[in-house]
Amino acid sequence: MALKTIASSLLIAALTGAGLAAADLCPKLDAIGHAQPQPWVFSGLNWTLTQISSGKTWPPPDNDFDESRVAFQIQSDFNNAPVSCAAGGREFSEEYLRQLAGKAPTYHWYECEGASADVKTEFKMVWWNTHTLDIRQTWTCPATGRPMRATGRLTMSNFNCVFDSQSRRTSCTSKTGSRLPFDATIVEVLPPPTRQCAAASEATPDFDVLDFVWVTRTTTFGLDPGFSNMTFRLVNQALDYSPRMICSEKALHGPQGGVYITPYSCDVFEANEEDVPPTRFDWVLDSKSLLRVNQTWYCDDAAIQGTRFQSIGELDLKPLLDCSAKSNSYTIAGGTFVETFTTCVTESDFEIQGTLQ
Repeated sequence: MALKTIASSLLIAALTGAGLAAADLCPKLDAIGHAQPQPWVFSGLNWTLTQISSGKTWPPPDNDFDESRVAFQIQSDFNNAPVSCAAGGREFSEEYLRQLAGKAPTYHWYECEGASADVKTEFKMVWWNTHTLDIRQTWTCPATGRPMRATGRLTMSNFNCVFDSQSRRTSCTSKTGSRLPFDATIVEVLPPPTRQCAAASEATPDFDVLDFVWVTRTTTFGLDPGFSNMTFRLVNQALDYSPRMICSEKALHGPQGGVYITPYSCDVFEANEEDVPPTRFDWVLDSKSLLRVNQTWYCDDAAIQGTRFQSIGELDLKPLLDCSAKSNSYTIAGGTFVETFTTCVTESDFEIQGTLQ
């Protein structure tokens, strides 16, 4: 069954016509294009889950009955009336991943329609396991003509739910109160990387790595696996894009199927998703401490229109790492154990030479 968007809004009162000052749409920005966080109020969450599939076939057929639906309201300082949003379909079902029978799920952005085109409000909900709701508002600053974006994320939990066997629906309402405040991050959206880049891409498909930090936690308690995380910034030399690209992973793991496959992602929070060159990295630990980077981008001025460039580079960081450790004792079930945090940085930023594929 195709997902259906059912969205309406009292909207962001016609910004120019309703007296919203340009200053409200053009907040003061800091050195990296961020404004002060803005308080939003989230309210009225109502989630209705249809019990999918009669159970006769599994996974359920495409036309199986599913009218799972989510609805809520969001209010920002841009308007005095809340924006009301709702959407329905399998995407909002607790069973979504099981329906896909192992296929990777896709979650969509849904627009909250309204009478004003000045500010657009959208939402995306990932209900499976994480129960996260992402909300974003986008507009253009009249003074600069630059696009702006405000984003916020909520984790949904604590529901009162009632199942009706006749309708096969479970209706859930939030127990977190009628009005839930949270902060939205406001940024000026970065322009996309240049597409006039063929010559530079062929000459310097290399990367600069900035602010590298690797943290590992180990413990003497056998049932506590510890963790390892990493973060750094990455700049593509050919595109000069972008010192705001952040590569991070909270749970580094070993090879998958015995092979390292650059499984971790990099992103530029301040950019539009579709403008960011797909970028992945891996951290290969065997006899070396190998950081591997894999990035793809396109240039319009190449001999073949729209030529695709892919650069992969790697560097052994073991000679560059400066590590320090700090240990603490903790108690579980009467036993005392030691946890050790090891933090490794590089004394300076460094370059990884890439090879075009």
